[in-house]
Amino acid sequence: MSVWNTLVRARMPEILIEINNTEDSISIDIAKKLDMTYSHLSGVLKILIDGKLINSEKKGRINILTLTKKGRDIAEHFEIIKKEIGNG
Repeated sequence: MSVWNTLVRARMPEILIEINNTEDSISIDIAKKLDMTYSHLSGVLKILIDGKLINSEKKGRINILTLTKKGRDIAEHFEIIKKEIGNG
């Protein structure tokens, strides 16, 4: 699945906004907060990592998710759009 298809189908804006707004984001917390299965989120995260929108850094037994510059710019645009359409 391409990054574009992920955007349209897999709730990419919500995921990027959540990572952008949360310090030390971990996937299980994001899955719970966004009410999605962990397996679905894992697949989307792989695509976002491959698309160079997020990084995953191992700290102990967990992986911390952070946005790349490109991912942060896109997340900020999504937040603006979300506020403009009245869902933010």
